[in-house]
Amino acid sequence: MKRYREFMSQGECLLNALLSCIIPVLLILFCWLAWKDIPSPCQGLLILLLVLQLGSCAFHWYRYLAYDKK
Repeated sequence: MKRYREFMSQGECLLNALLSCIIPVLLILFCWLAWKDIPSPCQGLLILLLVLQLGSCAFHWYRYLAYDKK
């Protein structure tokens, strides 16, 4: 994981971290607005997708925050 500094600047890491937060925010907003209309099996799938997206978001923020640390 330390090799990402060779092809990505710190600004690009920040941009990736910010952009990776857009999808979970939109998914939370969608679930909040339409939760009663979503069938039960699909609710579980949406929660699983949200957990995966939050993991991706956390990874990008970790990579940005650990950019200068060796």
